[in-house]
Amino acid sequence: MNFFQTPNKTHYSIAGPATASTLRVAEITTSSVILRWEPVRGKNRNLCSHMVLVHQMLMKCALYASGALKYQVVYRENGTTELPLMVEVTAPEAEVTRLDAGTWHRFKVFSVGIKDRRSEEGSEEIRLQTSKLK
Repeated sequence: MNFFQTPNKTHYSIAGPATASTLRVAEITTSSVILRWEPVRGKNRNLCSHMVLVHQMLMKCALYASGALKYQVVYRENGTTELPLMVEVTAPEAEVTRLDAGTWHRFKVFSVGIKDRRSEEGSEEIRLQTSKLK
C-alpha cells in the first residue's frame, strides 16, 4: 500500500487520514458519555522517503486523504478482555449509551477516510467513570 515511482512505472495507494486529536469529555451521566474531539481536516499530501537501489531511485510515498469522512469511537469497560464496542459517527462528537453506572471505561477515536481507510494510531486513550447511582 505505497506509492512507488521508478523510471518507467508509478503505483499509487491511499492511506488513512490523520489521527483525531484533543479527545475530551463533554458530559457524563450514570449510563452515557458524550465525547468531542477536533475534526480531521486537511489537503491531500504525499509523505515520501527515498532509497537508492542498484543505481535506480525508488521513491516510496503514501498519499493521505483530505480528512475524515467519519469517526469510529472504540470503547470497552476497563479491566475486561472482551472485544471493544464501536460507535460510528460523521461529526466530531459521539454519545455512547448503555453504560453501567459507576464503572470505568476506556475510549479511543479513529478517523476514517475514503475507501474506509482508518487512521493507524487513533486518538490518545481516555479513561473515565460513569456517574454512580444515588
